Amino acid sequence: MFIVEERASTILYNFLVSQGDQRKYLLPANICPIVPLALFKAKQPFEFVDINLNTMCMDETAVFDLVKAHPDDYAGIIYVHTYGVDISVESFFLELKNISESLLIIDDKCLCSPDFSVPNTLADIVLYSTGEAKVIDIGYGGYAWLKSDIPYQRHKLRYDKRAYERLVKHYKVCVSDNREYHYSESDWLTGTKEISFEDYKKRVESQFNVTLLHKQKLNDIYESKLPPTIQLSPEYQRWRFNIFVDEKEELLQKIFANGLFASSHYASLAGIMDNGMAPNAEILYKRVINLFNDLRVGVEQAEKLVEIISRHC
Repeated sequence: MFIVEERASTILYNFLVSQGDQRKYLLPANICPIVPLALFKAKQPFEFVDINLNTMCMDETAVFDLVKAHPDDYAGIIYVHTYGVDISVESFFLELKNISESLLIIDDKCLCSPDFSVPNTLADIVLYSTGEAKVIDIGYGGYAWLKSDIPYQRHKLRYDKRAYERLVKHYKVCVSDNREYHYSESDWLTGTKEISFEDYKKRVESQFNVTLLHKQKLNDIYESKLPPTIQLSPEYQRWRFNIFVDEKEELLQKIFANGLFASSHYASLAGIMDNGMAPNAEILYKRVINLFNDLRVGVEQAEKLVEIISRHC
């Protein structure tokens, strides 16, 4: 069945609370901070694992080792498709289910293109987002496909925009300063409105063609004019156009100084939101810059970005 809420993180929160399982979830260290924050709010323990530098997604071998060694310690995993790469990981899910049939698999496709078809998957829930800065951005909303036999109950949540702003400011400072984050409960998560799934689906689908055509136009500029050696593989370029560079912070300063924008996602949260280490996630973060390709960026801006980056490289 399909579920829609104001945010994908609201669905995640409802899902976790509905299970009532206090065992840990395994998360990739390069995950969006809102995900572990939703786990904090749900009082759900978690543990980060490092990524594989080839896939840039969670290290499957590390997950296998942990689950095999302590099968009763884990309630599930959250698999994140880094930068929206839409690779099949069903063989990974199958092996996990063979180790522990009760292990719940959350397939986080929030940076992938929305897909409203019923998936053929071993995952127990597949998450998508259409909020700010996602592939299709309608300014709000997340939805999920959920197996029919998995408990899910909506929980009405009080929401305070100021609490959300304080939360974001706090975690961003901790990530920037690479210091430990301490969660404090507040009304930061939206969960009051009921949304018609059919109306929501129509609105998202109405944005598909114009958004994806625009993304392709900008991606064509980036791909054709930037050095091939700094570009990630094409399957990682739908959400944003991602490049590997040396002296990343210096390049970002040049971009900002010219009135342009780029972003830097996602920092390793190991050692910040838990006490682990994730050297591969740190390596990735130190070199990756995300170039915008959404409707807020025009051809002229993309071409100026290319000039600045090419001079830097």
